[in-house]
Amino acid sequence: MCNQRLNLIKSQFFSEEKRINEDEYLEQAIKLKSNTYKNIFFLELYNPESKEFMDIKALMIDKLRRDLKLSDDVELIVDDGSYFQDNESPSLYVPDNSLLADETLTEVKTLGYDIKYNKTLDNQMEMEFSPILYSKVLSEIRQDNTLLTEAQVELKEDDSFYDFLAVNKLYAKKNAD
Repeated sequence: MCNQRLNLIKSQFFSEEKRINEDEYLEQAIKLKSNTYKNIFFLELYNPESKEFMDIKALMIDKLRRDLKLSDDVELIVDDGSYFQDNESPSLYVPDNSLLADETLTEVKTLGYDIKYNKTLDNQMEMEFSPILYSKVLSEIRQDNTLLTEAQVELKEDDSFYDFLAVNKLYAKKNAD
């Protein structure tokens, strides 16, 4: 419900005449200056051609599900609060009684995961953030004509959020009434 409302607000943002239109945003093209932050994760991209918002985490879940050939009854669990954290050795937690085929184990390793067994999971898998899976998902998106609409930014030590906004020109324009 909350995501639907958020997407409605975002689509209205681009269609209301008093707001900045897509073309103006594309001209401004949010290109974050890499010397102003320590780390950045794209959370969502907007494709002006298809007029779709792409939720990167949802795309990662879908890719993992496809690559591991998981059935629809297997639930993928994600810790939303700490999901986008750069992790050198992310874990994929599976039920304790799982028997995974060699092909699946190989694919899990290819995506950067270590398998960990968990007694509390039943027909569920819990995924942590994998930089390899993230990179693969981003590489499948034509980014030359997409707009970054949401991101998680980790600032450098002693950097100000306001300075980051100013340097990258991420301020809202005031409507002329």
